[in-house]
Amino acid sequence: MDNTKGKIALPEHLAKIVRKELASVATKEQRSGLGGLFFSHEEIGLITTLKIKNPERNHLIGISKLYNLQRLDISSSIIGEYIKDSQVRTITDEEIKEISEITSLKELSLIKQKDITYMPLDKLTNLEYLEIIDNNNLDTITGLDKLDNLGSVTCWGNRSLMRDRRIERSHKKI
Repeated sequence: MDNTKGKIALPEHLAKIVRKELASVATKEQRSGLGGLFFSHEEIGLITTLKIKNPERNHLIGISKLYNLQRLDISSSIIGEYIKDSQVRTITDEEIKEISEITSLKELSLIKQKDITYMPLDKLTNLEYLEIIDNNNLDTITGLDKLDNLGSVTCWGNRSLMRDRRIERSHKKI
């Protein structure tokens, strides 16, 4: 008998993050006990907040399956000026594409994510809080004009974005 039928499969690295979060928010009865990469719809729905420090590239692929995620904080600590690019822990544009599909998000914080170059916000219409700090290669943000619920924006230290001043052209409220 296949007990994974109707379950949601996540990639290994994201599954590990979700399992850890479930351990703190779900009761024993709410956890399916499947382990591994498969989660029930109910388990995925319990994940409303994720705080991720020093993510490795492509470890958040599949995050768009977290349909009830409301708060996402991703930050990296860059220690030392001369660290090799390959050693910097950061998410990528591929993961940003996935994050931009999580329409339930109300709060999004991206700090020191070196490998992101753009941020499409068009579908994040529930977003109320946005924090974008020290993402030095981020040069384009789109969709800010569609975020009617956005009450707070913190945006600084994003050298490429500010150099080109693309954020000013994309949103009149800021």
